Amino acid sequence: RDDLKQVEADFKAAVAARERRVTSRYRARHRSGHWRHLVDRAVVMYRDDGVPYRLVGCVQDVSEQVETTRSLVEADERKDRFLAVLAHELRNPIAPLRNAVSILRTADFERPELWQSVEILDRQLLHATRLVDDLLDVGRIGRGSLELRKTAVRFADVVQTGVEAVRPAIEERGQQLKLALSLADETVLVDPVRIAQVIANLVGNASKFSHSGDTIEVTATTLGSQVQITVEDHGMGIPPTALSTIFEMFARLDRGDAEATEGLGIGLALSRHLVELHGGQIRAYSDGRGTGARFVVTLPVQRAPVNTAPSARGGE
Repeated sequence: RDDLKQVEADFKAAVAARERRVTSRYRARHRSGHWRHLVDRAVVMYRDDGVPYRLVGCVQDVSEQVETTRSLVEADERKDRFLAVLAHELRNPIAPLRNAVSILRTADFERPELWQSVEILDRQLLHATRLVDDLLDVGRIGRGSLELRKTAVRFADVVQTGVEAVRPAIEERGQQLKLALSLADETVLVDPVRIAQVIANLVGNASKFSHSGDTIEVTATTLGSQVQITVEDHGMGIPPTALSTIFEMFARLDRGDAEATEGLGIGLALSRHLVELHGGQIRAYSDGRGTGARFVVTLPVQRAPVNTAPSARGGE
């Protein structure tokens, strides 16, 4: 009865507004006893004095579409809960492992291969920590609980922090990093942790898809009321068909080698979300395979007095 009352209310509201088209969604019990979801679409015809005299329309059963949508939403919610639980469960063993590596670093190893083993453990644990943090962020995005903690910082310091986070990987691959900051002492109001995370994702991605000996260029400049960061590489490039999907969650490009399996395919999606939370935009450009790629981040400038102790650390 409530559904039929809604149909009647929709019709009366359409007539009062002299609308010609009326659409109502409601449920009705089928003779089998099951409830069906229906969409009623109609065209109202009026006389010259504005009185409706005819109603022409059709009723469509959309039960399957409604149930499919509901199933997809529920599956997406279960996925978000699973990722959140998985990330927390993975984080628990990482902390004692990092403590163990710290203790091993204080040992006096005579054999160089033991030192090399400790270095490998340290790098892989750092990589695992970043993956877990990304999983936690995906869960926060799904729940809508990922928030910014803005503070006044020198933007050049934020860029430097993001670059330094991935510099070891760049050096390990034998690549060169060219950094050009024309921001002077520009002080802006951003979440320094999140913007540094975006820069680290972009620079790390550029390194991953570049060759040994390649140069990765990072520039940051002020353009009127905006700050622009550009990360450019001369590596494997992006196929034209992938430019429209590269920022989607779990999207990954095929490098054609073992390293293509690294990562979860969420770094660029997470970066886009963080940039958009700041009111900015992120775009990717490439002329195709083998031509390199360029990522451009544009953020609105919110100027504020500089913090006496700017930090790139903050909350989750």
